[in-house]
Amino acid sequence: MKGHINLMAGARKALAVVIALGMSAVAYADDYFKRISMEGVELVGAITWGKEDISTYMTPGLYEYSYDSQFVPDKTEPIIAADALGGCVYHDGKIYTNELSSRSQNVKPVWRIYDAKTCELISEHTLKDNCECTTTSLAYDPTSDCIYGFNETYTETYVVRVNPETGEMTRLGDMQDRDYKFFAMACSPKGELFCTYLNKETNAVYLGRIRKSDGKVAMIRGINAGNLLPGDSFINSTYDQSMFYNNATGKLYWMFQSSSMYLYRAYVALFEVNTTTAEATLVAYIDDELQGPGAFFMEPNMKAPAIIDDFAWNTDTPGSSSGTISMTIPELSYDGTPLTGKQKLTITKGSIPLLEEEVKPGQKFTRRLEKLRTGWHDLYVHVSNESGDGPTVLRQIFAGFDVPTAPTNVKLTAEGLHTTLTWDAPTVGVEGNPIDESALTYTVVRYPGEITVSENQKERVFEEDHPGDMTRYVYKVTAWAGDTKGSTAMSNNIVIGTPLDVPYDGTFRSAVDMYNYYTILDSNHDNYTWAYDIDNLQAIYSYSQENGADDWMISPPINYKKGKKYTLTFSAFSSSKTYRESLAVTFGADKTPEAQTQTLLDLEEVPADTEEDAPQSYSLDFTVPEDGVYYFAFHAKSTRFREYLKVKDIKVTEAGASGISTLSSADAVSVSGEKGALAVSMSRTKRIIVYDLAGRRMASLMGQDLRIPLPAGVYQVVAGKSRVKVMVK
Repeated sequence: MKGHINLMAGARKALAVVIALGMSAVAYADDYFKRISMEGVELVGAITWGKEDISTYMTPGLYEYSYDSQFVPDKTEPIIAADALGGCVYHDGKIYTNELSSRSQNVKPVWRIYDAKTCELISEHTLKDNCECTTTSLAYDPTSDCIYGFNETYTETYVVRVNPETGEMTRLGDMQDRDYKFFAMACSPKGELFCTYLNKETNAVYLGRIRKSDGKVAMIRGINAGNLLPGDSFINSTYDQSMFYNNATGKLYWMFQSSSMYLYRAYVALFEVNTTTAEATLVAYIDDELQGPGAFFMEPNMKAPAIIDDFAWNTDTPGSSSGTISMTIPELSYDGTPLTGKQKLTITKGSIPLLEEEVKPGQKFTRRLEKLRTGWHDLYVHVSNESGDGPTVLRQIFAGFDVPTAPTNVKLTAEGLHTTLTWDAPTVGVEGNPIDESALTYTVVRYPGEITVSENQKERVFEEDHPGDMTRYVYKVTAWAGDTKGSTAMSNNIVIGTPLDVPYDGTFRSAVDMYNYYTILDSNHDNYTWAYDIDNLQAIYSYSQENGADDWMISPPINYKKGKKYTLTFSAFSSSKTYRESLAVTFGADKTPEAQTQTLLDLEEVPADTEEDAPQSYSLDFTVPEDGVYYFAFHAKSTRFREYLKVKDIKVTEAGASGISTLSSADAVSVSGEKGALAVSMSRTKRIIVYDLAGRRMASLMGQDLRIPLPAGVYQVVAGKSRVKVMVK
């Protein structure tokens, strides 16, 4: 048998809409996956077909549909390996299976009985062939200790009564109507037999009641399914199905593989069925394809005790390894009737017995536990009486101090070449339990180089000076509690170094030239931001399908002088002319978006590098109001779901006093912007093409000395393979 699974709090939420079979009304559901059985009472079912992965079939067997895993079975671990194609039932600690590989006349089914606790085989009997014992579903009748089932041949279906010990079958009455296909059968705590069946002509699905004397099926009414996933309709497959009761609550459940438009695939639906109205309400589902002809709750004897209540663990002091457990002994049996007389409480710690003690119904029980090892302890608790063991529940307690979580608010700031790293201390452990705050120390590691710069540090601040070489720094801070290592947190990145002078060559020859000089800011925190393209030696911003861009690449600090004119040149282009990017080039007194107060260029659509004669290189002139250190920045601001924005060949030079920009070509070409015109001078006649920033061709002329009237704005001038950006006032 599989070990107990840790209990998980809460249930998965899912909004849902119902489209029921026929004319049933639309309803809404707040959630699925609520408990359908008492804690400690797990659902087990036969799986005869399913896949571990895309290429591996599951081992046929009985699997646990654990509530804690939202009824998803462990596909690699059947509790019993058995090809229970003929169905399975459970009663009083025993599992009964009819095992066969196919329902054919050449197959001899084997009736096997297993111990439900140990999963050991108790007995087996080979049954008759020729389809006399090929069942499709079984149901245990607790009122008569008898099993009923559907016996299906190639063309016939009978209701049969089965001897639980030997599997010997007796057909009841005549065969069923051949116009119907019979799926699943279940027996209520009162001994009432119910089934589901399909009209082969109309595909209508019905809930029926079976008379045990002669196997006659009486229709209750057509099944309406409600509380389905959004947009789904009720689809009943013809694969093997399961029906089973919660005998403590008297509720009937129905489970089978169906199809979902919402999930866009087959799935397993689990319904609660009203036996009076035939309304089926979806209570849970498994997003997978699994087929099997039988399921049951591993219920205790109905008069065995229910589960404990009000379990608590109170340590002597926070972080203590000693304390007291307390709980309330159940007052009621599993079926809800009052308990009387002595009960027995059993607690094991893992697989080790911890205590076994007589208790009374409703008693408040306490017990002191001393000097537990640090960490979690699994306590398995059940109460028993002369009727048997009640359900076993897992309760976990934590002893000692927890492992510290990561420091919070780890922040790196800089003043010149001096950095200050600060952080806040963790206040809770990784498991949510107290930590020994008095024993907290920290280890600080600096990158690049992964150099440990401080160990066993008590203070939550670390300062140091750096050399003048431009470098991008980031720090890792790890919390310790004595010798126990806690979690780690990273600081923000900061580029530190002595300010550079003009001319500045920002060509990215390696990742170091980008990351050690430029501050990268993912302002919308969507993890899509500027990165280094190693193949093309450039900076690249990649799109997000969910968010528009708000990402900055801010230059290293550069010294500028008042009264001088500077030129920023670079290449920028989109990767697709269909999905053009948006880019702003800004300038300011600090490497923060807020300090980038001057816009040098604003392109709503950056031309693509695949467009013929598209402007890709830009030249921007600027000045500074005072001597000092300033920063330019590339701000990606595209709408969502664009493509790629690329920037490279960044340079800053001091412009000539005349304000004339020269294009590099075989022949000297000078271009200057005047008021209302563009002046071009060449050593010989040559074609000049002028574009605006949207990539529209504004002029195409041949000549040597040209004056081209243009509105105020920024233009791209192309002469052969050379190009330059010029502003007309």
